[in-house]
Amino acid sequence: MKGSTYRRCSCRDPKTGKELGASCPKRNSRNHCTYSIRQELPPRDDGSRRSFARGGYSSLKAAQADLDHVRALMGLAESDDSEGVQLIAEMLAEVSGEKLPLPDWRRRGAG
Repeated sequence: MKGSTYRRCSCRDPKTGKELGASCPKRNSRNHCTYSIRQELPPRDDGSRRSFARGGYSSLKAAQADLDHVRALMGLAESDDSEGVQLIAEMLAEVSGEKLPLPDWRRRGAG
């Protein structure tokens, strides 16, 4: 499954109102941009694509930690357990855009 972290700048051109993106003069500043993650999830039963995406991370380290967490959650189900894989993918797709915390699977196994 493909996944990545990337930087995003949401500064806007005062004249046009369009996002500057990579052309922002402050982009090379260490604390200027926010980081985002995107992880491809298994396709739905009908074959359509879905992904986990979340942004607003202040550091690459925090973004990478959440991306690793998403990958660990996907690894909980065996590859031949299609129902388990689909359930985990559905749960991740639901919390993707939300600012809800990712489930902590270690807590459930400890009790």
